[in-house]
Amino acid sequence: MATITSNSASSITLTYADNVGVTKYYFGTSNPAGSTLVTYTSMDSSASGTISKTITSSGTYYFAVQDAAGNRKVSSTSLGKALTSSDITITLSGSSFPYTGSAITPTVTVKDGSTTLTKDTHYTVTYSNNTNAGTATVTVTGKGNYTGTKTATFTITSNTNDKITLDNKLN
Repeated sequence: MATITSNSASSITLTYADNVGVTKYYFGTSNPAGSTLVTYTSMDSSASGTISKTITSSGTYYFAVQDAAGNRKVSSTSLGKALTSSDITITLSGSSFPYTGSAITPTVTVKDGSTTLTKDTHYTVTYSNNTNAGTATVTVTGKGNYTGTKTATFTITSNTNDKITLDNKLN
């Protein structure tokens, strides 16, 4: 009778098609009980179409539709929290590292408020420009209940303090 056909970080669309028509619907964050459905007055008895809702935060959302005969279909989806949220912080194991000639990959800690997220469950990490002296970038990409990307930078310093002294003595 109904399926969630698309979602993004800001909206969910329910597409429904049936022979009886949708007469009531529900959208919310808890699994709907019978009394929570509201009358959907713009539908006729053979209707098909979409209902779209805009959301303001991450979580699990439920759509329910009911036809004139009282048959109900419930669909749910989870929408991720954007890594760009001010609650999400990225901390690197350091801000400056000496040049080594090899790729430098500082440890990355990602938190959602006070909760530490798990690499490869909640996010993935990629590094760029992290071998030579200069500014390197860490890109954290959301996974699971987290979406989008967030970056942090660190510095690779050159070894200008390393000096070689040659004594040239003539015998």
